[in-house]
Amino acid sequence: MSKHTPGPWHIEKTICVYAQNEKLIAMVDASANSERAYNAYLIAAAPELLEALNAMLDNCYDIERDDA
Repeated sequence: MSKHTPGPWHIEKTICVYAQNEKLIAMVDASANSERAYNAYLIAAAPELLEALNAMLDNCYDIERDDA
């Protein structure tokens, strides 16, 4: 798996997503309440989503091993 900029990430001015170290992650050309603005929030949630997915996969593998 490739490395990524660790979270949390946050949004400023609705169109810029920044990492915790203030590194710019993405600029989204969007107006408030547009689909693109919502995409910026989804981008900002990526580190937490990845962590949740990895936890879910770990749990699935644990269940699989218990059934064997």
